[in-house]
Amino acid sequence: GATPLPSNILFITYGLMRAKSTGIYIGFWFGRTISYILMIYFGNAVLTPFLEMFEDRLTGILLIDGIGIGLIILFACINW
Repeated sequence: GATPLPSNILFITYGLMRAKSTGIYIGFWFGRTISYILMIYFGNAVLTPFLEMFEDRLTGILLIDGIGIGLIILFACINW
């Protein structure tokens, strides 16, 4: 499953397990490429209406910070 961990920790773990790395690398880069393409494709569709909602920059900054703190607390509470 997906975790909020940086990807380098996953590769360190695979190295310690002495896993066959070819399949891991191919799967990782395939998944990362697809996720980046989707983020680029849908980024403007999501970002533009969101920015229009917050023409006042301070309100948007405070809301984004609040959501970010809430997500950090949520991720910290999940038993990974």
